[in-house]
Amino acid sequence: MNLLAGQIRLESGLGALAETMPADLELRVDVERLVGPVNGYYLACYTIDSDAGCHGYAKVYTVRPTCVWGSRTAVAKYSAGPFATAEAAIEGVVEKCRRELAAQSSKANRLYRYLLRLI
Repeated sequence: MNLLAGQIRLESGLGALAETMPADLELRVDVERLVGPVNGYYLACYTIDSDAGCHGYAKVYTVRPTCVWGSRTAVAKYSAGPFATAEAAIEGVVEKCRRELAAQSSKANRLYRYLLRLI
């Protein structure tokens, strides 16, 4: 299943973004990817390889980031894994973000509609 279908794929591949990761982190990063918009947000995703498998991580932004390792503060962070491959980890964390962000949006909309009835 292609979880990125219907979304703008901003950047992909470690080669394009690897030089932006701080060297002192010493992480085994496999893939970095900027994805969005997802429910109105942009995701800065990366995968870390471990002995247990690949874990996907996503930082959520309200504006399109320029790189995965930028200094802008994320509004939320998510993780998913382990997965067998780095691509599966990216797809897994994007899907988790999609579900969580949709749920948050739905809760906010319900609250807004409730408050409108009180006015």
